[in-house]
Amino acid sequence: MNNIEKRIHEVVKEECKDKDLCISSVMAIVEIESAFDPWAARKEPVNRWLFRPGQYARKNHITIATETELQHFSLGLMQIMGSTARSPLNYDGNLLKLLNIGINLHYGTKYLSWIRKRFKINDWEAIASAFNAGSPRMVNGRYSNQSYVDKFKSARLRWDQELKGS
Repeated sequence: MNNIEKRIHEVVKEECKDKDLCISSVMAIVEIESAFDPWAARKEPVNRWLFRPGQYARKNHITIATETELQHFSLGLMQIMGSTARSPLNYDGNLLKLLNIGINLHYGTKYLSWIRKRFKINDWEAIASAFNAGSPRMVNGRYSNQSYVDKFKSARLRWDQELKGS
């Protein structure tokens, strides 16, 4: 592991312990989503879902237009959608703070826990599918986002091996 991966790993260990999550699975999702770049940000063109932009704009002293734009972005290590951070995760801070390693990993792992409870699943391929697509949708025996799930399986295997050696 390089230095940034080591730092991220330490935070992931703490967050996973509190939420009973698999460390190598979370590390795999971070690798796939951001390649360990805490500043990663991407506008999601198909996201039409917003959660109370006026309320959060007032609370964070920004314009409604800015809050609306930020809710359309995936931010940080786990690429948390701004609208997802608002609901179901109840994050009420400035969405740009999701670029902070600790805040991002806290809410990203909180989302993984929420997925497990919401869909009543413990299979990490299904959880990864839902993390990426919103739900673990199957079509003809394959996930609707099977290529993402395949990347996840490969990355998780590498992290399983990496963490056994450390």
